[in-house]
Amino acid sequence: MTHGGPTDIVIVHFDVLTEAYYTEMVDRGHFVIICRHGAGHTVPGPINGGRDWQFLLDHPFGTSPSP
Repeated sequence: MTHGGPTDIVIVHFDVLTEAYYTEMVDRGHFVIICRHGAGHTVPGPINGGRDWQFLLDHPFGTSPSP
């Protein structure tokens, strides 16, 4: 999950909704990664030099054992 902080607003406050969803998923026992990039409603990008995307490519859903 990602959001751009308190200025990440387009109709809704993405920071508030993303943080609430993150908390809900963690409370239910799900593994969740969150990036609070602080760049508003623009992804400053690629985040982490593309390492986050490479991680997802290297560990697709269902990978066993889970990373």
